[in-house]
Amino acid sequence: MDLLTTKLAYPYEYMDCPEKFLEKQLPPIVKFYISLNNEPVSKEEYKTAQEIWDKFQIRNLEEFTSV
Repeated sequence: MDLLTTKLAYPYEYMDCPEKFLEKQLPPIVKFYISLNNEPVSKEEYKTAQEIWDKFQIRNLEEFTSV
C-alpha cells in the first residue's frame, strides 16, 4: 500500500512521442530531470518508481503511466 500512496517520479519531458509508451523498461534516472524546477528526481524517488515497476510487473511505459 505504501507504494501506491507515495509521490511517483515520472519522466514527463522524456515522454515526447507516442512510441516511448511502448518501451519495455523504466528510462534511466537522468531522463527524470524536471527542467521546470531545475532539479533531478532523487535516487529514492527513482528507486520507488523501479519498485512499482517490478512489484506490479509493468510491461511498458504505457502501463507505468496508468499506475
